[in-house]
Amino acid sequence: MLLEVLRRSHEVEPHRVGALADEAARRLGARGSLLFLIGLQQRLLVPVGADGEPVGDPLPVEGTVAGRTYVTGRRHLAPDNGGGGVAVWVPLIDGSDRLGVLELHLDDAPADGDLWPEDLATAIGLLLSSKTAYTDAYIRAARTRTATVAAELIWSLLPPLTLATPQVSVAGILEPAYEIGGDTFDYAASGDELVVGVFDSMGHGLQAAQPSALAVSAMRNARRRGLGVEQAATEVDQLLGRHYGGERFVTALLLELSLRSGLLRWVNAGHPQPLLVREGRVRGAVPGISGLPLGLELGVDARPVNELAMQPGDRVVLYTDGVTEGRRPGGEPFGETRLAEELDKAALAGLDTAETMRRAAHAVLDHHQHELRDDFTMVLVEFRQPLPRSG
Repeated sequence: MLLEVLRRSHEVEPHRVGALADEAARRLGARGSLLFLIGLQQRLLVPVGADGEPVGDPLPVEGTVAGRTYVTGRRHLAPDNGGGGVAVWVPLIDGSDRLGVLELHLDDAPADGDLWPEDLATAIGLLLSSKTAYTDAYIRAARTRTATVAAELIWSLLPPLTLATPQVSVAGILEPAYEIGGDTFDYAASGDELVVGVFDSMGHGLQAAQPSALAVSAMRNARRRGLGVEQAATEVDQLLGRHYGGERFVTALLLELSLRSGLLRWVNAGHPQPLLVREGRVRGAVPGISGLPLGLELGVDARPVNELAMQPGDRVVLYTDGVTEGRRPGGEPFGETRLAEELDKAALAGLDTAETMRRAAHAVLDHHQHELRDDFTMVLVEFRQPLPRSG
């Protein structure tokens, strides 16, 4: 049945992945199934029917079986209130990117060693990711609010929010998700190297989104030509300088991590220094040299490069100043102390990178009662273990 799902995936209508999932589930012994897609702010799981349209009310991540499945990435069971039997919840994941959950309605719970629900969810997760490029149905269904044009631009450029390999894990998050403007991030893992960029453009809305989009595109171009972070920073700097004549700038951290040695190298262009989490505790900001934002050093050929020898299990957190310095009218900033406390709690609880970022972002939003005056981005990089030596 799973092979048939893969064969039929080539011709299935992009918005009808839910229908294919339900048909496969029934042929595998279920009474039916339903997809739940995660919303932009990762607080709600939206039920999506066979035709890609929302059906029923969203479920909160907090306090529900569906949410616990999403957070833990593991199967959970509950009574099937729709007609007896059992509801089996399994995560929908593409690689390590959390897409939502799949609900299966069964007469009896599958045995512990029977993994066909997870296998089906894996196939459907891959199919959802590929078909989303051909339709607006799933993006439209998962949104509970209207996004701005600036947010549309930034989200269209983002890589998947999460990457995980035996060597490294990366997770990022943007807020306010529906009005994000100048903040964004990018990453790529190729061979024995991970490259990450975090960007924060001055201003708000489209005025801020356009320089950030240009900076990301310029960095990708440099990276894909095999240039290191020093050269990439220079190229982005010069491009922004020529295009905006020094009137617009972007703060940034451009980082590269050797997956063989654990050597972390980064260029800081007017950005907060990354925080180091080692042995389960925040050790503070990593000392380093910072230069002017990108777009303001048109005549500079090279920027200083900072270095840190990472140990297996180390994490670094990159963030824009909206995390610690942003405030709502009449309120106080979230601050580095609160951020460190959230990261410490996540490490103590053994949370993975994606869930750490989700909870940290919600802590910032809740502190400001969702009245943000500045957008923010956070990216967590965890060095797990070095690549084995060849030969």
